[in-house]
Amino acid sequence: MRRFVVILSLAALVGCSKQDDSSASSSTSKLPDTSTTAAAPAPPATTPADFSGEWDLTVMPEGNDSVLTTSHLLATATATGWTMTLPGRAPVPLAVTFSGDSVMTIAPAYESVLRKGVMVSTSSVFHRNGNNLMGTTVARYTTTGSDSLVRLRSVGVRSPK
Repeated sequence: MRRFVVILSLAALVGCSKQDDSSASSSTSKLPDTSTTAAAPAPPATTPADFSGEWDLTVMPEGNDSVLTTSHLLATATATGWTMTLPGRAPVPLAVTFSGDSVMTIAPAYESVLRKGVMVSTSSVFHRNGNNLMGTTVARYTTTGSDSLVRLRSVGVRSPK
């Protein structure tokens, strides 16, 4: 069956590639001249100021709307001083980097809110979507079990002042 598909694909490719010179020259004369058309400029790179402020995040499993926990993100106008605060906890400092339209955060190991007594470290990627943050997080638990890595998603809204 695979050979049949490969042979048909090759036959179609060879058949489509053969053109006589008259049809090739007539088809190119109908194309617009793009030699003076400029490409659209790339959007400006994301900066810390694009994310600065306070955000209330809702954390859910990937592919599910059940809320697992909430957190508060403090984003400064620089790449330093960012923190994540979980309910009833002290702020966790975040390492932050920017690339394209995304901000990536890494939290050092802290005690998990979801698994009492288990340490977890997280890495997240956030994008701005209007006045909201949309993000994915990978949580790495300090355990030898099969569920030592969990994928989560976050939705953030600006904190009311």
